[in-house]
Amino acid sequence: MTTFSGRLQQLRKNRGLTQTEFGSLFRLSKQTISGYEKGDSSPPIETLEKFADYFSVSTDYLLGRDDKLTPSHPNPEIAELIADNNIKKISLVRDLSIEEIRKLIELKNTILKDKAGN
Repeated sequence: MTTFSGRLQQLRKNRGLTQTEFGSLFRLSKQTISGYEKGDSSPPIETLEKFADYFSVSTDYLLGRDDKLTPSHPNPEIAELIADNNIKKISLVRDLSIEEIRKLIELKNTILKDKAGN
C-alpha cells in the first residue's frame, strides 16, 4: 500500500518541483516538506486539504487510502479544466470563476500556439 509520504513525493516530482519550490507554495520550509516525504511528520488536516486541492486529488488518494486519481475541486467543471490543462499553480486560480479560468486557459493556449508558429 502506498503511503502519504510516497504519494506526496511522487505528485511533487510529477509537477517538476523541488521540495523548496513546493514548500514555498504553502509557506512551508524545505525541511517540513522533507519531513512529510520521509514519514517523520504529518501535516495538519488543513495543509493536507491544501495539498489535495493543489494536486487535484482526493485526500484519500493523497493518504494512500484510495488508488483512484480523481479531481477533488468542489466544481467538477473547474476540476476537469485544471486536470486537462495541468495548471501548475492551482493556488493562484482557486478563487477564480469558471469563466476567468477559461479565459486564462485560452490565453495560455494562444501563447503556446504563437510560440509554436515562430
